[in-house]
Amino acid sequence: MNAHADVLLVEDNEINQLVARQILKKAGYSCEVSSSGEDALRRLEQETYRLILMDVQMPGMDGIETTRRIRSFSDDQPNAHIPIIAMTAYTTSEDRSNCSTAGMNDYITKPLNLDGFVATVKRYLEHDSEAESQPPADDASTPRADARVFDLNDALSRTRNDRQLVGRAVRMFLDSADERIHSLSAASAHGEYHQVADLAHNLQGAALNVSAVQVAAIATDIEHEAREHNPKALRSSVKRLESALTQFRDVVAAHELSQD
Repeated sequence: MNAHADVLLVEDNEINQLVARQILKKAGYSCEVSSSGEDALRRLEQETYRLILMDVQMPGMDGIETTRRIRSFSDDQPNAHIPIIAMTAYTTSEDRSNCSTAGMNDYITKPLNLDGFVATVKRYLEHDSEAESQPPADDASTPRADARVFDLNDALSRTRNDRQLVGRAVRMFLDSADERIHSLSAASAHGEYHQVADLAHNLQGAALNVSAVQVAAIATDIEHEAREHNPKALRSSVKRLESALTQFRDVVAAHELSQD
């Protein structure tokens, strides 16, 4: 039975979806997207794929549980033994062990690095074509940014100098950033620490994908403070986060990415 597509990407974050799909497309791979573990299982009952890229941290059914259910398929089901690669920001030995125990074959760290991402995918698909060759980012021609706020060179290096892709990802991030921070602030005000930690973790991952360095760092602080139930520190960090987002918008505007 022929595969419906080379890769099934199981990922709930739209920015992560955009970046991964564009990288896969340039490398010559076909890709379909599931935004949840439940949807992925439905697709896998109907279609075949050659590889699954599985986000570990998803709301509802996470990547670990989704993988366990795939590995419980009977041997005669086409996707029962499909390679599954974890996509995660967590890389401790315990995290890797959890992925392996669930039945995952490998893992890729977030934010995605183009060369490492393609190399890992290629290793499992044994694809003959090479990723499209593009020149690396040139510091001399790249507009200078305050790298503590927005590291444009980092974003370009991870996409092989694809300024248009960086611009699209940044715009998607900014379109949802205000709502994300509003939800985080409201949850913090009501002492909903678990929700604050989850929202902060998701924001951190999205920020890293667009090299919003300062926003990502503060979101990490907020996640830790929420897990420690520290309301005073949370109030201060949420204010810092709002200021950092404003600075990020200003630096991005200076690069005129919206014009690309």
